[in-house]
Amino acid sequence: MVALIATVAAWGILAQQRLVVMLVAVAPLLLPLPGLWRGSRYSAAWSSLLVIPYMLFGLVEVIANPAVRLIAALELTLSFVLFAGLLLLARGRSASASCPPS
Repeated sequence: MVALIATVAAWGILAQQRLVVMLVAVAPLLLPLPGLWRGSRYSAAWSSLLVIPYMLFGLVEVIANPAVRLIAALELTLSFVLFAGLLLLARGRSASASCPPS
């Protein structure tokens, strides 16, 4: 999550965006951090939905904008890895919680 936040912030700096635009892009990724830090399954589940727009943005930029293809590919990769990890975290905890010990 932190790597994706850093990538989005770096993209904002490289694109010379205004601070407000960069904060709007980074702020949604900051919201689930306390819950993820505590290992909350609920936070992992809704955070996975929060990552999807970043994944789509990275995909569109990789295809459409050759000038920023490298950083877009990094954002796409990080968001996909984060998405898969969050799904595993949410599902793994629920599966282990529902199975009685043998």
